[in-house]
Amino acid sequence: MTTIHDVCHLALADKWNYLQRLYARVMIPWAMKLSHQVITVSEFSKKEILKYTQGDLKKITVIPCGVDIGLFSPQGEKIYFPSPFLLFVAGRKWHKNLHGVLRALDILACQGKVWDLVIIGDKEVSDKKYLHFVGKVSEEELACYYRSASALIFPSIYEGFGLPLLEAMSSGIPVITSKEASMPEVCGEAALYVDPLDPYDIARGIQKLLQNSEVASNLVWLGKKQVSHFSWEEAANLHYEVMSKL
Repeated sequence: MTTIHDVCHLALADKWNYLQRLYARVMIPWAMKLSHQVITVSEFSKKEILKYTQGDLKKITVIPCGVDIGLFSPQGEKIYFPSPFLLFVAGRKWHKNLHGVLRALDILACQGKVWDLVIIGDKEVSDKKYLHFVGKVSEEELACYYRSASALIFPSIYEGFGLPLLEAMSSGIPVITSKEASMPEVCGEAALYVDPLDPYDIARGIQKLLQNSEVASNLVWLGKKQVSHFSWEEAANLHYEVMSKL
């Protein structure tokens, strides 16, 4: 049995180096062919796996991720920050689209609307006062950042699932995300969707959410309902069922 979260290295092949592309072209189809059962995390990933490996549909089972609602909760300790901020939880890989978020914030800054962005992931230094690279943090610290943020911004270009989406909704903050890939499948109606390849649309989404408390409150309410459909206990039970049949 094999778990394949996504086929990003095949779908966005030109964004990876030669060895990464070669590894993906060999290992993913090979795993699909030799495994009696393949688990993936979304219907989007299932379609992508079939598209890029020409594998057997009957072999693939979709088991979504879950979220620890005890840890990622609106109640609990918060991070002190001098001003409201957006939260970005991802590394600097191209498809995570930090470049799109930064371009959107630059557009807003040129209009006199400056929003702070806290970036959890790779540690860097920026000459822009509104960018704050925190680096990697523990799960407990991450939970504090979620419940302290005005919103999660996650306009990824390609994602097999997008666990930060569940973590943010569970933490009681609104979500701005991409209308592409698996994001609509994870968030349903509980997100403000933007075109990840259009920084002006990302900027409009940020402005709409942060300047309209009614929109933000509605997304938080919808997020609470949406996150109830995902649990690690259910994911574990489904894994056990699949393994029991092998």
